[in-house]
Formats: sequence, C-alpha cells, structure tokens
Amino acid sequence: MRHSRLARLFVCIVLLIIAATTVAAPGDDWVATYHPEMDIARTAGEIEIDGQLDDPGWVGQSQARHFAEHNPGDQVQPPVATVAMMSYDDDYLYVAYICYDDPDEVRASFTERDRIWSDDYVILVLDTYGDQNWAYEISANPYGIQGD
Repeated sequence: MRHSRLARLFVCIVLLIIAATTVAAPGDDWVATYHPEMDIARTAGEIEIDGQLDDPGWVGQSQARHFAEHNPGDQVQPPVATVAMMSYDDDYLYVAYICYDDPDEVRASFTERDRIWSDDYVILVLDTYGDQNWAYEISANPYGIQGD
C-alpha cells in the first residue's frame, strides 16, 4: 500500500512539469531564495493531471520562486526562471513546476531511472524534520524519467 501511494505521488509530480516559452515577468527582481518556505494550502477544488494549471485546485496557491543555480553556475541567477507550487487533498500531494525555457533548448533524454543528471530536471526535496540532516529527493526530467 505504501509503495502504491508513493508511486501515485510521483506520477502527480511528474505529470505537472510544464515547459513554457516566456521569461520572468518584467519587474520581477531576482533575489536568491535558498530555502523557500511556502504556506501549502489544501486544494480549493479539483486538480486534473494534464500539465495545465488552470484547474480550481491551483487557484490562490502560493509560489516558490527565485531559485539559485548551483550547476554550472555557483549560486547565481539561472538563465531562465522556475516557479514551484504545491497543494494537497486527502489522497495526494500535488507539486507543479513552471519552467520558463525555450522548448527547443531543453535537454532531456529517454534513459534509465537515475540517469537524468545531464538533462534539465526539477527536484523536490522534502526535509520532513526541518533539520537539514535527512530529506527525501524526488526528481524528474521533462520526459518524466525519475531520479532520487
């Protein structure tokens, strides 16, 4: 049962990865957010796993932004912005990423699990104790290939 819930959680995360062709909004001055904190609210309605964020469940959800690049840069502003959102209901934790990049320049490959580290990818780090000693890492490339 536990593996089934984790698999459903991962599917929710992977299917919500979005590629867009715009850049950060004008006037959105970048200041690195190294330890983003979010007030995660229960979904305001249904969330359909379809790669779109126009569902009632995403309305009013807080966003984490202004992430710092650590590879190849060293804690610098990335060339493109990424925004993360989270919500939950009785059964799932929903995580969505808006990755502002030119789809023609996204690096992704169909590969085996845990071989995505040369691709573009997003990663969710859950530090359940908040002590920076132990965390669950769930990552995926644009094709949904997972890494952990």
